[in-house]
Amino acid sequence: MERVERSFADLEYESKKHKTRRERFLERMEVLVPWERLLEEIRPYYPKAGRGRAPYELESMLRVHCVQVFYNLSDPAMEDMLYEIESVRRFTGISLSKVPDETTILNFRHLLERHGLGQVLFESIKEHLANDGKCVMTNSTQDWIVNFCVAMTLFCLLMIGMAMAAPLYPNSVVSNDLEFIKTSDQSAFSCIAFKEKQRAEMPDKRRDELFANNTFIFVANYTDETSLEIWAHSDFGSQDRALKSVEPVAAAIGKLPTFMRAKLDHVVIHKGDETAFAESDGHFFVLYSENILTRIRNHDLEETVFHESVHATLDKQYLQSPLWLEVQQADNGYITEYAANRPEKEDLAESALFAWAILVHPGRLPDSIVEHAHGIMPNRLAFFEELFLSKPNFSQVKEETKC
Repeated sequence: MERVERSFADLEYESKKHKTRRERFLERMEVLVPWERLLEEIRPYYPKAGRGRAPYELESMLRVHCVQVFYNLSDPAMEDMLYEIESVRRFTGISLSKVPDETTILNFRHLLERHGLGQVLFESIKEHLANDGKCVMTNSTQDWIVNFCVAMTLFCLLMIGMAMAAPLYPNSVVSNDLEFIKTSDQSAFSCIAFKEKQRAEMPDKRRDELFANNTFIFVANYTDETSLEIWAHSDFGSQDRALKSVEPVAAAIGKLPTFMRAKLDHVVIHKGDETAFAESDGHFFVLYSENILTRIRNHDLEETVFHESVHATLDKQYLQSPLWLEVQQADNGYITEYAANRPEKEDLAESALFAWAILVHPGRLPDSIVEHAHGIMPNRLAFFEELFLSKPNFSQVKEETKC
């Protein structure tokens, strides 16, 4: 690791006679941790220097991450420690003028999580511990050997515990490139037809008016004998313009399992670029035309529809049920930061999308993601296994349905 240039302050620091407990601990970690071995595991995934701003040195970021684990620090607290404590800067090789901010620290942790490196690092350290002659327990009276081995074991446990329990992504739909639901997946969507114009309840986060006149009412039919009304606001101006937003939504709804689609009462679509929201009591959700186009471009529309459909069809039955609260409490964390920050509202929908891909489409998600999900939410996965796999995805399927 490239060390920072020494100053008069460094010389003064080196000449002091007393070593703090933190300094002694970090000196032990300097010797115990197989740094080069860990760096070899991470290096293929770490950003390379290019035309933009050069990334921080990998070894420095790994050491920052380790200090964060040792002292159980949040990202802002870790940044503060680097500014405040000279011994930590020396251990990490970070200069006072180049301290990584909390976002950089967060991004490095996410890199480890995204590639399943917590388990890899744990296994590397465990193997090093087993093969290191110093750590074979004997009748030796050298307490420092025992202390080293205990600290090493503690380090292994903290590393794997943090990596496995940490949320994988900020949220399930738009913060990753995972394809939970593919356009080519089986769909029950058959056809869609215009029904009528009528006054309808059209909740909109931009305005207080609840009802709208001349709403375009479409009926989507599915091969499992379910049907669903989709209401498009009169702001679309014409039936044809409304249909351009309605039809892809109807197709995405066709990928839902029958039991969820059967519980949907209707869907509301407005012109505009707001994010979606759902109403569990009324069993409907609301989308906006420009946001639909964005989600189509980003291959996220099916995931958005699934997420909002969970809110609309499952929240009322399960969100506060003893069964869900029990599995939520029994698990080892939350699959996304959104779920962790709003467990009473978003955890069910966030967890459901991962569970759907893992259980219904095995092999679709990377093995590292599946492994992390099983580490974070094994009890939730068992809950969704009963929900998603106890019955066929599509029931009473017919080849054709007339509109």
